[in-house]
Amino acid sequence: DETCPEEISTIDGYHAKEMWAFINKPEYWKGASALLHAGTVAGRYWKKRNDLPNVPPHLDEKDMEQLAQGISHYFNKTEGRGRNSKVEPYRKIETGKEYFFAYPEDYGQSGVEWERNNLTTRSRQPAFEIIFVYCEAEGSLDIYAPRNTKAVPELQKIFAKAILKLDTLPDGTIDKRVYNLD
Repeated sequence: DETCPEEISTIDGYHAKEMWAFINKPEYWKGASALLHAGTVAGRYWKKRNDLPNVPPHLDEKDMEQLAQGISHYFNKTEGRGRNSKVEPYRKIETGKEYFFAYPEDYGQSGVEWERNNLTTRSRQPAFEIIFVYCEAEGSLDIYAPRNTKAVPELQKIFAKAILKLDTLPDGTIDKRVYNLD
């Protein structure tokens, strides 16, 4: 729908935009909810790298699968979890940023719960969340990986290979922001 970006850009605030999508464009509500969630994560939880080349991201389904497989392989090899993974991309037009929500499989869990009048044990395979935000104009990549901060350098490399098609990425994270201390 070509009019959707224009209509939603006139609405102030993330919550209002999400509610508008829920009411007027339910097919976009999942993406609006995801972007609202990303927009409300405190800045201190994001790990930023801004020394990437200004290259357009590759957004085909096979690229999302390559990113998901890279994340899966990394966590499965290093931590024994992440056997399955899925990546959902969203574009935030007004900022020019691409959002990638990754959901790798976490460790299996079981819990006791009530089913009607019987107490039963149920197993489940939860997912954990990693959010990548790439801005081509800035050459920046932000990663939200709660409780997985040690994995961020490797996640940067996996993202660069799958989405930016870069063979190598220098080690370390470089933040070239200039601060005005006045």
